[in-house]
Amino acid sequence: MREVALASWGMDEDGWRAMRDRVETAGRAFGLRIRMDGVPAIDSRPAHRLLKLAQARGVDPEHAWDLAFSALLEHNRDLGDPEVLRDLAVEMGLTAEDTDPLWSSTAFAAEVDADHRAAVEAGVRAVPTFAVGDRTLSGARSVDELVELLRVGAEEVGR
Repeated sequence: MREVALASWGMDEDGWRAMRDRVETAGRAFGLRIRMDGVPAIDSRPAHRLLKLAQARGVDPEHAWDLAFSALLEHNRDLGDPEVLRDLAVEMGLTAEDTDPLWSSTAFAAEVDADHRAAVEAGVRAVPTFAVGDRTLSGARSVDELVELLRVGAEEVGR
């Protein structure tokens, strides 16, 4: 992730360290041991396809997403790797037999692509993106920035 931030996001080393520290500190407040320096840059579409399959099979979406985020951010696992995704699926309560056919098919690919298109059309350019009314705030942000987004959004709704 660091390499992508420096090469593609226009971030310098100080900016990376500040963002990394902010994210890791916020994670600790929720009991997470996020290790941003080790997060691999991945194509997340396979993971999103797995999450769609899990939801279709009745897995609690919040549980599935928590496992996926933990695998990526705490354990720095490559969520583009089918072997890693198979292990993740088992943690979710699925079986290898449920997931192995996913990688040799286009199952859920159209849905994932449609979600991506809808996000782009809504103005999402980074993860995470927070939206309140017509306003968006992207990237790892401070609590103060999020509170300000909510304050301004609440004022606009109240008008």
